[in-house]
Amino acid sequence: MLTESLTTTLSTEVLTYHPEGPPVSFEVTVHNISRTFASFQLELSAAGADAQAAPTWYRVAPEVSSKIPAGARTRFQVDLLAIPPVPSGFTGTMNLNVRVFSLELRNEDRRVLRLVIEGSSRLPPRLVMPNRNFQTYPSSTVEIPLQVQNLNRQAVDVTLALQGLPLAWLPDGAEKQLHLPAGKEVDVQFVCQLPQPAMAAKGSYNLLIEATQAQTMAVQTEATLTVLPQGHVVLSCDRPQATLPPEPRRWRNPAVAIATYDLQVSNQSNGNQQVQTTVAYEDRREQQRLEAAMAAADAGAAAAEAVIPSPADPLAAEGAALAAIDDLAATPWRPQLMVAPADRPLEPGGMAPLTLTVGRRLPWLGWPRRQRLEVQGALGDPTVEFRQAQQTLELEVFPIIPFWLQIFSSVTGVLLVLLLWWLYANQGHRGTINSLRFSGQGEELLSASDDQSLRRWRVDNREITGRRQLIRTDKAVRVAQYRPVDNNQLWAGFENGDIQGWDLLLNREYTLSFNKDDRIFDLALPYQGKSLLSGHGSGLVLEWDITPGQTPLTQSQPQRGFELGFAIQSMALVGSGQRHLAVAGRFNRLVLLDLEAGVIQPFSNYPSGDGNEYILDVATAADKPDLLVAADNQGRMSVWDVSNCLPAAKGINGEGTGTLSGQPCELIDDWLTGHGGLPVRSVALSADGCYLVSGGDDGRVMLWPLNSKGRRRSDAQEGQRLRNVRRPVTAVDVLQTPRRLLVAYGLENGWVKVRSRAIRATNLPPGECSTSSP
Repeated sequence: MLTESLTTTLSTEVLTYHPEGPPVSFEVTVHNISRTFASFQLELSAAGADAQAAPTWYRVAPEVSSKIPAGARTRFQVDLLAIPPVPSGFTGTMNLNVRVFSLELRNEDRRVLRLVIEGSSRLPPRLVMPNRNFQTYPSSTVEIPLQVQNLNRQAVDVTLALQGLPLAWLPDGAEKQLHLPAGKEVDVQFVCQLPQPAMAAKGSYNLLIEATQAQTMAVQTEATLTVLPQGHVVLSCDRPQATLPPEPRRWRNPAVAIATYDLQVSNQSNGNQQVQTTVAYEDRREQQRLEAAMAAADAGAAAAEAVIPSPADPLAAEGAALAAIDDLAATPWRPQLMVAPADRPLEPGGMAPLTLTVGRRLPWLGWPRRQRLEVQGALGDPTVEFRQAQQTLELEVFPIIPFWLQIFSSVTGVLLVLLLWWLYANQGHRGTINSLRFSGQGEELLSASDDQSLRRWRVDNREITGRRQLIRTDKAVRVAQYRPVDNNQLWAGFENGDIQGWDLLLNREYTLSFNKDDRIFDLALPYQGKSLLSGHGSGLVLEWDITPGQTPLTQSQPQRGFELGFAIQSMALVGSGQRHLAVAGRFNRLVLLDLEAGVIQPFSNYPSGDGNEYILDVATAADKPDLLVAADNQGRMSVWDVSNCLPAAKGINGEGTGTLSGQPCELIDDWLTGHGGLPVRSVALSADGCYLVSGGDDGRVMLWPLNSKGRRRSDAQEGQRLRNVRRPVTAVDVLQTPRRLLVAYGLENGWVKVRSRAIRATNLPPGECSTSSP
């Protein structure tokens, strides 16, 4: 049983209220007769009123009293704003229950106040919204439903008004007149038709629906309409071609010329957009030259700033001023490539012009050069589509001396150049080098090219001579290999899927053909020389019988084949018994193939890739067949130990006799440096596995000294650059002699070169690598 801990006193016991008159008030005094501090709250209820209705017909101040000590008093003021929500109109006298309670005391006190209601006692309508949050896109229609209830015993007329939206969005108008029978409710809908995105700005719109009825207070309800982002921004250029100079002359063009392009950016979305625009040459080297020229111009301008001496010596001051003017005149002209303005705000439906200015010095000689400019636009709002955000513009740059005049005055020189070119073209390759292989003693180099030829070169230290064309066909040569050990046979794989071989001693020619148009990407020949393995673009690995003395001149069926399920790029035999094949290719797939059991085991540690990501080359070392190197078109190189993957049981030849172990191959080292993140096209290992050579699209030939475990040596983590050219390096090979490394590399333009690097002689046991740099 609760003990008495609070008492309540009302300022009046009878209260009179007229619905059309001002609010009436009374006070409630609460006395804390407990022994503790306590706060108090007050609630008001009416007999027969709707308990679900919100208490908006009265107001209490304060809502919660501050804590008062024992014996203290607090006072509430209650304002009566409307008739209590009884089910129908009411006049006369009704009881109001005043309830005072305290959470700290867990007690309450109740008092009764008699309320006298005068006048007609009409009640305002009740508004019910099933949904208060609406979302829609521009150019769409949204319906805003509303229920209006008449709480009176007689019919009434009600006016509904919707506020917060443009009147043009409301095809049926923003007001509705309703006649409500007694005690009935009506469903009403406001229809909102949004215009095009440029006319319907995104954001949240606060809606206010007000219902007015005679002799009652107006009632309101609120909702929110959110217009979602929609539309796009377009970047366009009406004239995407220009020339430098804008009007080429017949005899001599100016040394400096400026051209402009007119661009437009249009905001067809329903939000404010901030458009940033940048421009650069499509040719990376041309962009680098522009940046270097701009830096040189800035440095020249800074050096030309002269400090004028004190006016105490007028002659000296005049001389210094003249010298300063001469220096400024000699300052290099600054090239231009810019879009103005680079940052442009746009309102919905807005359009703004942009001007691209290109200024540069013209070359003295040459032919008209076509350059491409990439204009790139970006938006601050990633949710809006930017159409044609990248514009490609063409710029034709004429030389100072017209090309026809150059031709006329230099016919002799052109003929000489053509003669030299003809002599050179008939001495070497004219297409991309696909494969390079040293012979066993390093006296010859075999090269295969897209120019449909296979050539043998004589190697003399760092020079290659001879350039003997072994064969010329009507199809590109993808790969060429010597027969191991004896080097008395050559085998080549072609673009159309054929394999051709030559016996250099017996002067015989062999042809292997299984499936036309299934390109061959790599060949592998075991040391025994009795079989040949070919890797195809379809994902097939085929094994052919090339037993010496028993090889037929033509074969159309291989001994057997394996389907790997991805386009093959490179293969390498691993393990001392050479019964296992490492195969790499599309999707960054790298697997081990058991040639006897046909079991395939992937390298689970290698990152997977999509259809545009390839492992381009794999290689092993002759003396360390368990060491495998892989390189891909993402610029990654990795070194692996495959001994864990091979069968554990040892046979006569030292290699496992069972199937693959199922254990993951050990990743020894991997890195992405050395080729600037560009594709690494080819890799090769020296016979002892102590030196790795790589070539890539950045034009670099890199040497990577390795330690005895196959890791990059600590003093060569970034590699050693052997060569840096302007063309992608597409093929490499390495041959180690007692005191030198011979590195052959082939380029995209058909060049074949050999570099020589001195190394120190060593007496280390087999398998050990020197710790000193070559």
